[in-house]
Amino acid sequence: MNLKDRIWVDFNAQDEDANYPLDGSKTLFQLREKKVVLTECMEIKLYDDDLNDQREGDPLIVEGTVHFDSKNNRWVALVEESSFRSLSSDK
Repeated sequence: MNLKDRIWVDFNAQDEDANYPLDGSKTLFQLREKKVVLTECMEIKLYDDDLNDQREGDPLIVEGTVHFDSKNNRWVALVEESSFRSLSSDK
């Protein structure tokens, strides 16, 4: 499993505009740890923990675009909902 170039985000925390906030504590920790500085229109690779049918770890992954949400004063990721997939299907 290779998630080293991805940032964890809670896919259940989608906001009212269908964006994924990038201000959760685990997300912020990984951004700092990986020395990622968010910028407008930056492409970002994301993942969230999930299980396959055998109850084994198989994270969901998706690519998105970073946007600063001035209404809520935070960075968010915009993603194409149809592009979600499991890590195991990305081989």
